[in-house]
Order: sequence, then C-alpha cells, then structure tokens
Amino acid sequence: MLIQQLSQQRADALMKSLNGIYFKNWYSAFHEERSLPKTGSVALPEDKRTYFLIESYLVGINDGNAMALSLSSFARALSIHPAGSCAMCLKDLFEKRLFLICRQQGKTQIVAKLEPDGVRVFNELQSLIPGIQLTSGFYWNALVPVPFL
Repeated sequence: MLIQQLSQQRADALMKSLNGIYFKNWYSAFHEERSLPKTGSVALPEDKRTYFLIESYLVGINDGNAMALSLSSFARALSIHPAGSCAMCLKDLFEKRLFLICRQQGKTQIVAKLEPDGVRVFNELQSLIPGIQLTSGFYWNALVPVPFL
C-alpha cells in the first residue's frame, strides 16, 4: 500500500477540498482541525501534527507526548477504492512508518482516543497486530505496543 507523508500545505489542500461523505468523515474525526478559523490553514503546523495519506485514508499523528505516539485522527478522505480495509491500511502504516518513528524517539506505544467507528476499526486491527488493548471510559482508548526488534 502506498503511504505518503503530507506537508502541511498538501494536507490543508486535501482537507479544504473534501465534500459530501468525505467532509462528514473528516469533520467527525479531525476535532482540532475543524475548530481552527476557516480563513487560514485547516491543517495543523508540522510541529503539532504529521499527516499521512494511505490509500484513501487521511491519518493525523501527534508525537508531542514523551512516552507515546498519538494517533489523533483518521478518516476516509478520498473516493478511490482502497486496497484493503481501514484496519489493514493502519496496520501497514504502523508497521512501515509509525513503529520506526517510535523506536527512533524511544516511545513504547501508540495511543488513540476512538469514536464509535474507530472502535470497529481497532477491533479488526486487534486480529492483525497482536497486543492491542481497547479500554472504555468516557472515550474508548486504544493502546498499541511497539515491538522492539
């Protein structure tokens, strides 16, 4: 699967171009971005968020936490048919990019707060990556341990 790391400008252009169901997907998942004033950039600066496009899914990553990489948001943003499910795309992103970033930064886990659709994705992801934990509280939370080789 093709994984692209997007610059703030490319992520911004993509987010501003969304409409219909893809805008709705983005709006429900990208909380910080949607709260920004509409006159400037919608994408957060690169020191706050790293954006990836994998197949038709837009993913936002926050690496500001000292102990964990944070999957801040993900949503289907393009109409192209992905080569796999969202869980399969996330698995590829984790294995090909995010685990490496975690190892380089000495982080031991990836965390995510999940909306109901995200819980379904992570339930599927549990069968693809061993050790993923889901916990419920005010939000559902996911914890993905980083395998150190």
